[in-house]
Amino acid sequence: MGEVSGVAASRKNAHILWMVNDSGNAPTLYAVRPNGTLMADFPLKGIKNTDWEDMSGFSHNAIDYLVIADVGDNKARRHQCSLIFIPEPALTAARGGHPITDWWQMKFKYDNGPRDCESVAVDTAKRILLLSKRDKYPILYQLPLIFPPKDIVYTAKFVARLTTLPKPIPFDLMYNRYQPTSMALSSNGCTLVILSYTHAYLFNRQQCQTWQDAFNTPPTAILLPLPETGELIQREALCIDHQTGALFVTTEKIPAPIYRIDPAN
Repeated sequence: MGEVSGVAASRKNAHILWMVNDSGNAPTLYAVRPNGTLMADFPLKGIKNTDWEDMSGFSHNAIDYLVIADVGDNKARRHQCSLIFIPEPALTAARGGHPITDWWQMKFKYDNGPRDCESVAVDTAKRILLLSKRDKYPILYQLPLIFPPKDIVYTAKFVARLTTLPKPIPFDLMYNRYQPTSMALSSNGCTLVILSYTHAYLFNRQQCQTWQDAFNTPPTAILLPLPETGELIQREALCIDHQTGALFVTTEKIPAPIYRIDPAN
């Protein structure tokens, strides 16, 4: 796996992270231990990896699912993007996987034109959240979690602009290191962590709060090794373990260490 662009902590299999690669790679789902051991791979049949940029896990009607976000659009030219939903596979004792043919696709567009995006999450209100990458102030969009989705083009609607992320220094602006590359929601839907090319940022909201209100408060920074250290180069994948609350972060570049950040006490 040389270009990990999305990761999700398994809800069904203990100590497993699901991963996918970026565009130009096979449409395959990988099961990986937190220590980096590959446990199984599951090719998706009948679907193309146009530009897979993130993934997330969620439960619906007591069934665990994964969603893969085919949303990359560096030049904002795609008239529609898609989300791919699959039932989370169960791992067996033997290493290996099997082809996945049971999947659904949700096609969508943004309500204010094409956007590059590398971040997806599903919240407890059964909304799919998407965060734009290249806007000066990243834009949060939402889609309804209609499952299985109909064969129509849905519209991702504007929710809020993130204006309280730390202002980038000139060096970060020069190399676009301030851009969001992944995000993850806690199991209660009240903590949102956004990953960038430098650090990660944690937003909290109360149960009665909207995300628009929560974004008015500056986030808590989660400091990561800077790319110039040679670690976590081009970090583009983040997830939250729903059992422990730990964060896992990895990168698109080899070597691709998996970092674990435990929650503060």
